[in-house]
Amino acid sequence: MHSQTNRRSIRFPINSFGRLVRLTGLKIDRILKSGKQPTRVYARSLLGYWAILPLRMTALAVSEWLGIRQPAVTRAAARCESITASNNLKLLEK
Repeated sequence: MHSQTNRRSIRFPINSFGRLVRLTGLKIDRILKSGKQPTRVYARSLLGYWAILPLRMTALAVSEWLGIRQPAVTRAAARCESITASNNLKLLEK
């Protein structure tokens, strides 16, 4: 598990957090906390997907930031690709 300091050193657009909080109903500290609750897993998956695809962060950087392993980030991003498409979820609201 990575320390909080590592997470803070990686920049992530703050407006993305606001969008994620509105979609999931979870505060950022709850999303970043470890655990396998379905809502938290969904939120982290969505965060990983948005970080990797639209924001072009590497899966390794996202894994260090979230404190999970790189393969988990890659799987989560792949899982969320179909979820975002079917629910028409976008990183930025229009």
